[in-house]
Amino acid sequence: LALYLKLVNATTKWHFVANGDANFDNKKLQKCQRTIWVTWHNQLAILAYILLFIPRISALTSGHSDGKVIANILQKLGINVIYGSTNKGAVSALKNIFRALSANENIAITPDGPKGPPQHINSNLVAIAKRADAIIMPVSVKFSRYFRLNSWDQLCLPLPFAKATIYIGEQIKPQAKDDEYQLHTYITDMLNNLAN
Repeated sequence: LALYLKLVNATTKWHFVANGDANFDNKKLQKCQRTIWVTWHNQLAILAYILLFIPRISALTSGHSDGKVIANILQKLGINVIYGSTNKGAVSALKNIFRALSANENIAITPDGPKGPPQHINSNLVAIAKRADAIIMPVSVKFSRYFRLNSWDQLCLPLPFAKATIYIGEQIKPQAKDDEYQLHTYITDMLNNLAN
């Protein structure tokens, strides 16, 4: 799977759009620090490509068997992994997340994982960003050629020789006074509409 994703990455024509800017220079991603990149679980296979552009980033994956498969793939692509989820290993995962963010590193999270419900934030995403003084970066990808697995999240697997646009949403810097439920709703709507 790791080799397959490398093939997809190498044969896909990529284009970046950031906050509506269709001329976004992806080299700017190298300057990212203390950011939390979020996308839905069904875009995990697609998200791996953008993570290669972001320095010092770790992806949160569950400690379950399917999460370990994903972690193995990410590590073969050169991406660090933090194990844990809201159901298992949460305390250890949070410690590692805060440690990374406090060192100005970056994190990637699928807030509807590891078991759903799909496209519904079931993590403490905003609370984590508040405590770590971090920026939330919603991201979505639209592929011209892909297929969906018959899984709980309908995981998208991209096909080689496709065209793809990576949509990076508005930077969100939660403040202490911000309502977490409202922000979760706002982020959910953004993730659902970014690639439309």
